Amino acid sequence: FKTRLPEAYERLLMDVARGNQTLVMRSDEVEAAWAFIDPIVNEAKRRKPEKYAAGTWGPVSSFELMAEHGHRWIEPEVHG
Repeated sequence: FKTRLPEAYERLLMDVARGNQTLVMRSDEVEAAWAFIDPIVNEAKRRKPEKYAAGTWGPVSSFELMAEHGHRWIEPEVHG
């Protein structure tokens, strides 16, 4: 293997220089992503995840949340 392979960022910059911008986000895409993520991050800072026992379906509040919206968890089918 005598051929030198470019590092990840070298490859990315070369692709952009050649006009291939498929792996680069535009500024409006970045803004839209943060508009989606910011409320999630802020809520995570405000309210910590509830603890629940291993092997269970999760905290009781997860069932309450689903029921509030007319949904329920689907239990997996056990075969054999």
